[in-house]
Amino acid sequence: MGLFSRKKKDTTIEIKSDSQTLQPPYGSSMYFWGLTSYTSDQYYNAIDAYARNYALFACVTKIAKAVGGIEFELMSDKGKVEDHPILDLLYYPNAQEGSRSFYQRLTSHLLLTGNAYIWIAKLNSTAGLYLINPLMMKIEVNNLGQISNYHFSGKNPRDFKKEEICHIRHPHPGDDYYGLSFYEPTKQLADILALTEKWNLSLLHNDMRPPGVLITQERMNATKKREVYEKFEADMTGAANAGKSVFLEGGLEWKPAGMSVKDADWVQMMKVYLRQMAAMFDIPSELLGDSENKTYSNMKEARKAFYLETVLPLCDFIVDEFNRSIVPLWDKRLWLQIDRNNIEAIQDDWKEKATMVSQMGFLTINEQRRMLGYEAVQGGDVIMGTLSDIPILSGKPQTSGKGNSGLLTFKARNFNKENLINDNLNNNQMTSEMTTKGDQFWAPREQKAILWKAYKGRTDRMAGKLEPAERQWLKSLASDLALAAKNGGVEKVLAEAGQEKISESYQKFFRPLYEEMLLLGFRAGSRAAKKDVDFFLSEKQVDPEDIPVAWREKFNALVTLMMTESGTQIAKTTILKIKDIIKEAQTAEVPLSVMQLAEKIWGDMIEWSGWKARLWAFTETAKLDNFGQLEGMKEEGTEKKGWLCSMLPESREDHIEADDRYSADPIPIDEDFLIGGQMMAYPGDPKAGPEQVCNCRCTLLPF
Repeated sequence: MGLFSRKKKDTTIEIKSDSQTLQPPYGSSMYFWGLTSYTSDQYYNAIDAYARNYALFACVTKIAKAVGGIEFELMSDKGKVEDHPILDLLYYPNAQEGSRSFYQRLTSHLLLTGNAYIWIAKLNSTAGLYLINPLMMKIEVNNLGQISNYHFSGKNPRDFKKEEICHIRHPHPGDDYYGLSFYEPTKQLADILALTEKWNLSLLHNDMRPPGVLITQERMNATKKREVYEKFEADMTGAANAGKSVFLEGGLEWKPAGMSVKDADWVQMMKVYLRQMAAMFDIPSELLGDSENKTYSNMKEARKAFYLETVLPLCDFIVDEFNRSIVPLWDKRLWLQIDRNNIEAIQDDWKEKATMVSQMGFLTINEQRRMLGYEAVQGGDVIMGTLSDIPILSGKPQTSGKGNSGLLTFKARNFNKENLINDNLNNNQMTSEMTTKGDQFWAPREQKAILWKAYKGRTDRMAGKLEPAERQWLKSLASDLALAAKNGGVEKVLAEAGQEKISESYQKFFRPLYEEMLLLGFRAGSRAAKKDVDFFLSEKQVDPEDIPVAWREKFNALVTLMMTESGTQIAKTTILKIKDIIKEAQTAEVPLSVMQLAEKIWGDMIEWSGWKARLWAFTETAKLDNFGQLEGMKEEGTEKKGWLCSMLPESREDHIEADDRYSADPIPIDEDFLIGGQMMAYPGDPKAGPEQVCNCRCTLLPF
């Protein structure tokens, strides 16, 4: 059969008792109009064209490779399912081929024939997925027109039950059983391209010389004509004779038939056909090497459009069929979806969404994670907003009456968390009304408002610096661990994840930021002890000259102390996470290779770093600032201290109670607060457990 032969046959229908076997009508456009359709021979044409036509091959291969690289997510009502037999089956379909090869072949079947057949070979707890050649599959329907089973007519013929086959078919408006091939609308274009290539090849063989005519005045018989023609063909035509001069005698004359420059512009013609073929498959032609026809501003935009408009819709279509045929065999409550977060071409869109979601400070960590397609994490039901609320003690200020109009008193009110939080609305207005710069007088209410506003500004700025640095450090650590996994497996990873090594790495990386945070806190504590209203109402930056020389001498020792404590604690937390990742890998049903272990370590650590870096940033910032404040207050001779709670909606009850108790009865500067049964020298003090420290927004109040 020729390259693009169009041999027509009648559609074959074989009656078997109460069912009938339908031949695949791959000539679907003619079938739609009731004409004689192409039989399975038409499929050979698609395969032949795919193997010989570079444009068709490039389009199908481009899409197939993209689909083969897509990853799945298994979801339930509770979120993402990390470990399940369905995932194992999809990523390890059978012993003969890997997942990428499997999905590339599946896509090729679907594009070239409009149909893809997957045999779901399930036996007890084991299962496998096998692709079946569409050429060999026929659908059998019953008298009601419903599919009863599938007949395989290959080397070992057999019938498959309907439930054993996942039949993915491209929608066909004229056929209820077989899909419409993507090749069908392009076959005429493929014929033209094939004939063009054949014509071009002939021209190349003749040094781009067009056909011509031999003219002679001498009359020749048939034998003589044949001899002259054969001699001319042997000496002058073909690639081996390209460029040779011709010697004619006996009155012979060669006259070329002629070809215009436009006729010879076959290169441009090939480009046009390539663009048309790319348009049929909805692929930007620049992705196929057509640098002249740029629809998009750059390759990055072209790849993004290719995934958004071609690859992902096709993947969603395939996944929808998996959810219909494969997933319910294990659990009807689960469903598959495409993991769009791991597609590099559309990462900019995901980053924009992630940035927008991360700025929604009124949502908890888990609410933000669910919006981005991640499952909830333990401890994530907290709001990680900025320190934007200013706390106060109780009711509005009132004048005491005649003779005391210049004094401020407070209307008594029972302690109530809701009252304390709601009163924040009036705080900024009251601050400006109550400041008396002449004698630096501070009313308790005003003092809390000013100190809190200054504390908020410092910690917000420093947390904004610390969070990206935490992410960068965790990313660098993940890279080192992944490399260790590739080079030596689990043992190498554990050697790389030593507590001392991680702690030293953290201290070296973050020391400049810790020094800055401690200086900011010291300066704020010193000025608070002096009741310097002007300082806290200004926008001054850190001035090293404000730091006493005596305290500066012990500054390095204090920074080292805090760095060692933080580095040790963060190293312990990180090592626990690494061990959890390794444990998951070791307990997997299918052992992971070193490359798969490296990929898992990298992926899990990067995901974990997202919310952990934010939590660490706020926790460490508050701890360093409050520690610095305490040292600054001591340098100024402050005798007593109180606890200033943030009064945010998510504030801990222990901290709200501490604000009330220690504002009324402050303690000596060197003593510890008793918070929820735990001793703390300042808010964020690591002596207490994480339930009192993590994400704490409280600060100190000097007396």
